[in-house]
Amino acid sequence: MAQETAQVLAKRILRLMLCRLLVVSVFLSTAVWVLDIDIDLFYALIVLVLALSLIYLVWLATHKRLVLLGYTQLMFDLLIETVCIHYTGGVDSVFVALYLLSIVGASVVLPPGAHIVSAAASSFLYAGLMVLEYFRLAPVLFSIPTILPSPAHDWLYVVYMAYVRITIFCLVGM
Repeated sequence: MAQETAQVLAKRILRLMLCRLLVVSVFLSTAVWVLDIDIDLFYALIVLVLALSLIYLVWLATHKRLVLLGYTQLMFDLLIETVCIHYTGGVDSVFVALYLLSIVGASVVLPPGAHIVSAAASSFLYAGLMVLEYFRLAPVLFSIPTILPSPAHDWLYVVYMAYVRITIFCLVGM
């Protein structure tokens, strides 16, 4: 019974990995032409996702600690999504929808309760990013400027957008 459960989880994780590669390819390719993000960021994120996917694939082949593998993938996905949001407009980024894909992915692949963890982590990361960007504390890595290098909105707008989006994360998580 436990062997069958591990095999089912391994198949789900493999499907999640393939879906991740497809989504990253489509979203980042679109962003390069539509949003005019820096090509260095594009390549850095593609290389990071591919390198992580190889590590996940090797881990998956061991068939050990698959639940931990799933949670590890989830957390790295959320961190990468946060970086995408930061470099593509922050509070106004269209990439906030990627958090929703991670929440749904966690609910489908991981054991019960993972969707709540994913929604909470998405909320925490998004709120933290909004605070860091508003106070101009968010780092700019690789000398890549963000689309909106300084906050163009007042505090009330940022709080409102964070509230709306975090509410959506929690609703999808439930």
